[in-house]
Amino acid sequence: MNIFARRRGAERNNVSPELRQVYLELSTFCNLSCQTCARNSIVDFAPVHADRELLEKLASQLAAIGSLQRIVLLGFGESLCHPEFTAILRQLAKTKIPIILVTNGHLLTPSLAEFLVELRIRGTFFSWDDSFSDGEQKIRIGADGAVFRDKIRTLAEWRTRMRSPWPEIGMEIVALRRNTHLLEHIVTEGRTLGIERFIVTNIFPYSSVMAQEILYVPRGVPPIDLRHLLRRAGPSGSLTIAGQVGERNRRCPFMERGTLFVTASGDVVPCPELAYTHAAIYFRFPRMHYRFTLGNIKERSLMDIWHEKETELFRGKFVAFDFPDCLHICDDPDRCYHRDQPHGDCFWNGTPCGECLWARGIIVCP
Repeated sequence: MNIFARRRGAERNNVSPELRQVYLELSTFCNLSCQTCARNSIVDFAPVHADRELLEKLASQLAAIGSLQRIVLLGFGESLCHPEFTAILRQLAKTKIPIILVTNGHLLTPSLAEFLVELRIRGTFFSWDDSFSDGEQKIRIGADGAVFRDKIRTLAEWRTRMRSPWPEIGMEIVALRRNTHLLEHIVTEGRTLGIERFIVTNIFPYSSVMAQEILYVPRGVPPIDLRHLLRRAGPSGSLTIAGQVGERNRRCPFMERGTLFVTASGDVVPCPELAYTHAAIYFRFPRMHYRFTLGNIKERSLMDIWHEKETELFRGKFVAFDFPDCLHICDDPDRCYHRDQPHGDCFWNGTPCGECLWARGIIVCP
């Protein structure tokens, strides 16, 4: 048996037969212009708000899915940009399914903070990677550290005032070479503002400039050890730090948790990375990631799409992770012509799942 066959045998995933989580993109508009965002490389990207009537129809479908454990409001835009955000969230809350909001926080008003606490959504994750002062170069262009701190503080104060444990207040931080000197301060400062849970993840670079910022390696020792760097940042139980070495068995967190992602246009895809066609750099190798849609909620219900033969066949590939592992089996990945082809990889899969940083544990989502 060759090395790759042994690896494939070891790379077994517990693929969920049930739909357990839905990622929902309410809008592709955004009030910031982050240097790390995939929006910068998406082909023919057009800002759009999800249709409210369609979302209300979807909410009714979600309420009927007994296996569903959570709804995550996350995408390639800012959810709070949607002009009917509060009405949509109120409709989703009627499903009684836990809701997680991922936001850059800058559009969070005091009245909206009160609304989130009153609605008892399960969690709010704020995204932040910069200094809290204005003296340093910004990763999140258009962001303001002082404003950001006030937004977190406001939500925490409303939670205290209403004597509610919800929403849990979290923060997601993208670790880069340029902000490693800030990471410990971001975490410790965040704790004083009311942050209860932190996720420190890595970047999936979409340009050669961002590829210079990575802190992970295919194998060996990373240039900076994030765990060592953050060893004094507080209780480890509230701090999740992504891995930094690619040499590990791959496991798809989206397949294991039974995930579908619904874009603002209504397309249904297996995960955020497959929602749009865009350039990507996997370690040092550039390639195109082509979007892979399973259907659209304008035409079929979410559960009909989940039970479609194509969807079930796609999920089945992850049981033994039936995708090529370019880090281990390819002598010269730089010369691989498959990287720019719509068919995906040398196994003729239509998706780039063999080169997924989520499956390597290098990128972590709320």
